[in-house]
Amino acid sequence: MIGYNSSSLHILFGFGFVGSMKLANGAFAHNDWLEILSNYGIIGVLIYFFLFYSIIKYAWNREWPKGKRITILTIVSMWLMISMLSMWYTSIVTLFHSIILAYLLGSKIKLNGGD
Repeated sequence: MIGYNSSSLHILFGFGFVGSMKLANGAFAHNDWLEILSNYGIIGVLIYFFLFYSIIKYAWNREWPKGKRITILTIVSMWLMISMLSMWYTSIVTLFHSIILAYLLGSKIKLNGGD
């Protein structure tokens, strides 16, 4: 039984994919943050947090149109709320959010509306 006597390697790097099932006797964690913590440890949570930080940093770019920044912030806030209460990164909604974010971050729209 895996439990409180885990090594420091498990704390840093987690128990691997579906590690929460080992910890909770066959049940998944109830939100993304706990699932990532059990699967990938503190390193995984820091990487997930850095992903939020980097996308929010892009959203504050003043050179982008206001509509683009608002759309990015809306998607990131939905992502954050869903991940705190439920599972986001294993959901089908993730596909649509990721496609929209990738398009917005990769597109080169100028302020005057030209391409």
